[in-house]
Amino acid sequence: MGQSESFTSEQKALLEPYVTNTDRSVFVLTNLPEVIKGALFSRYSRSTLGLRNLLLKEFVLS
Repeated sequence: MGQSESFTSEQKALLEPYVTNTDRSVFVLTNLPEVIKGALFSRYSRSTLGLRNLLLKEFVLS
């Protein structure tokens, strides 16, 4: 299956508005505009990062 993702409490706080959970392998994206979801999945298809890590690093923190 996919790689395991772990986050600091600060990172979890930043992700919580956008994913249903930050500590299990199954989650749902929430509260994101369709254009952001499209861009996220486009980047994810070419990235070695997990989806939540990618969301955090390229969309939430930038």
